[in-house]
Amino acid sequence: MNILVVGSGSWGTALSCLLGQVHSSVTLLGRTARDVSALRDAHENARYLPGVHIPATVVITEDWEWSVPRADCIVIAVPSEHLRHTAALLAPLIREGAVLVSAAKGFEPGTLRTMSQVASDELGAAFSGQIVVLSGPTIARECAEGLPAAAVVAGNDAQTVLRIQEMFLGSTLRTYTSDDPVGVEIGGAVKNIIAIAAGICDGLEIGDNGKSAIITRGLAEMVRFGMTRAKDPLTFAGLSGLGDCLVTCMSPLSRNRRLGEAIGRGRSLDEALVSLHGMVAEGVAATRALVASGGLSRDDMPITFAVHDVLFGQVPTGQALESLLQRSASGELRGIRYTVP
Repeated sequence: MNILVVGSGSWGTALSCLLGQVHSSVTLLGRTARDVSALRDAHENARYLPGVHIPATVVITEDWEWSVPRADCIVIAVPSEHLRHTAALLAPLIREGAVLVSAAKGFEPGTLRTMSQVASDELGAAFSGQIVVLSGPTIARECAEGLPAAAVVAGNDAQTVLRIQEMFLGSTLRTYTSDDPVGVEIGGAVKNIIAIAAGICDGLEIGDNGKSAIITRGLAEMVRFGMTRAKDPLTFAGLSGLGDCLVTCMSPLSRNRRLGEAIGRGRSLDEALVSLHGMVAEGVAATRALVASGGLSRDDMPITFAVHDVLFGQVPTGQALESLLQRSASGELRGIRYTVP
């Protein structure tokens, strides 16, 4: 199988390392000749994953016209804001029968479409069965270093999903399957908002009790929002929901948690973004997209709205926390009761 990873950031590099350990034909497609030259010379992504060796089996290139048509599987690992443009570039080059794996996490601003839905828009309805989603608690550096992890492969075509699950056999990333790609993607996007809130808790030093409450109530918001779109509410109790939320809220390597912590310690959003040294905290865009959609209420997603107030409304973190504590009393499972078939 010829595998192409599109995107030479931390996650794209990590995936090429994982797949390069078990496959002999893996290509990493970078953005510019300058970026690719640095990666190729050192076989290391010194900017995002310093000290991690990219296997010699991985070919590194910026040549779209050579790498895309020969690929049996294309893994897109770019920031969510670039997904539509990337899919549009792939569309005239991707060969019939190839599978596309979306490893991006976020919502498209204005439409709230998930990344696989955006890719389907650009590639066409005939390609929809060949698009799958990869998501879960996967900190890029740990995966690149070969530490064990697990993720979900989700899609609408069972055979395609199984094919991608098999692609990861032999690596240190154990994959499970799901037929709920939209639910998997919602978990992967909303958890980044919760992680910013958890990071703010760390910055404010409110303690483990308070942080645990924010994480748990954030999960309730994920389920409340996701139930209107996902196929199975239990998806949010799995790797792409609870699992990804936990690691993103707790890990010192989590970009979204780190950004939230910087804001909790008094930095502005711009200052916090600069502190990430060019890495993308997807929770910022996801927060803006969800609130700007206009279809959500503060009562249903109070933590999301509080994060939005802090990031974009100039509301002090302490005031946002106080507003959450002073909300009207309610039942724990309000609005998220359901019957499992």
